[in-house]
Amino acid sequence: MIFTPLFPKVDYTEIKNYIIEMLSQEGVLEEVEGFVYVNVSDDYIHALYPFIEGEGFDIPPFFEDSPPTSLPLFGTTLIGAHITAITPEEWETVSNFNDRGAKIPFTIKECQIVSSTPKEIFFIITVDCPKLKQVRKKYGLSSELPYPFHITIGYSLETPSGC
Repeated sequence: MIFTPLFPKVDYTEIKNYIIEMLSQEGVLEEVEGFVYVNVSDDYIHALYPFIEGEGFDIPPFFEDSPPTSLPLFGTTLIGAHITAITPEEWETVSNFNDRGAKIPFTIKECQIVSSTPKEIFFIITVDCPKLKQVRKKYGLSSELPYPFHITIGYSLETPSGC
């Protein structure tokens, strides 16, 4: 999946300030069904979603109470707020993974509204995550994914009103 920014950068200073003041900028590395991710507080979605709710975004489909979606999910486990670390396709090349439970710090970069297809639009918070880059390299992967490390806080299957 490759994201196409709909705007170069979205100025949501309120969201960034809220994160810095109220939310942890650290998560724990987890693996479920070949999907490796940094598990972050679900407050990244539940507390931040109200900032963008009026713009036509839905809560991402990572929870039982999420709206129905056609988006591909990773297995049957609903993992909540996260940063993708290793995709299931990459997982097939990884052996002896022993970093489950590792603490992964990150810093907030910016808010972006991006699209992976013409009908799938996401509100993401991009993050800088040097330790995650090291983990990927340790397992013979490129240091980065084809898209920025990020936390998705909203999505839409049609162009939201704020776009």
